[in-house]
Amino acid sequence: MVSRPPRHSLDVLPGTRPGPFSRPAPSRRSVGPAPPLRLRTPSAADHLTGRRLDGIRRQRGRDDGVQHPARGRQVVHGHGRPSLNGFLHAAALVGTADVEVAKFAELAIGWFLPAVVGASAVAQAPRLDKGDYPGEQGTMEMNLNALEHITRTSEERNVSSDQPRLMKELAERAIAEGYGGQNYLAVFELLKRPTPSS
Repeated sequence: MVSRPPRHSLDVLPGTRPGPFSRPAPSRRSVGPAPPLRLRTPSAADHLTGRRLDGIRRQRGRDDGVQHPARGRQVVHGHGRPSLNGFLHAAALVGTADVEVAKFAELAIGWFLPAVVGASAVAQAPRLDKGDYPGEQGTMEMNLNALEHITRTSEERNVSSDQPRLMKELAERAIAEGYGGQNYLAVFELLKRPTPSS
């Protein structure tokens, strides 16, 4: 019989027992510091000024609400803050196991966000346009279990559980609306609508 780690342990942190689903960190050769933002490049400048988004609007031949550079900046910066908050929360959580933020950043920012999150988002973007969220490799219900685990672990480690709780509630809403068997990207359908009034 395979022994399993404690239900709510941070079993992937240094100094704790590795669980059956944990993966070893990449070698130091594959993990480097996050590249600096180079505002001198046309691509970065376009994103930060909104010209790229405004160009997309013109190419599609319709007014999709991105008419002014300031709105473009709001769109880009608006999605950056939740990403940053996710990193900050994760850093606070692993900090309870004496992991330095600088070391954690090498893995989270230098590898995980661009290689896993970023690559996956780009690959799945066409499915978002089609409203297609197949759950063969992971369902909303599976993701809810993970978010419940992160929320409980945050509480047990005495760090803020606000962010994982918000994501957990979003997953719960998605399941209640019938997306339980689809993958986590189905929360996109909720995010496209106004927040229900309480």
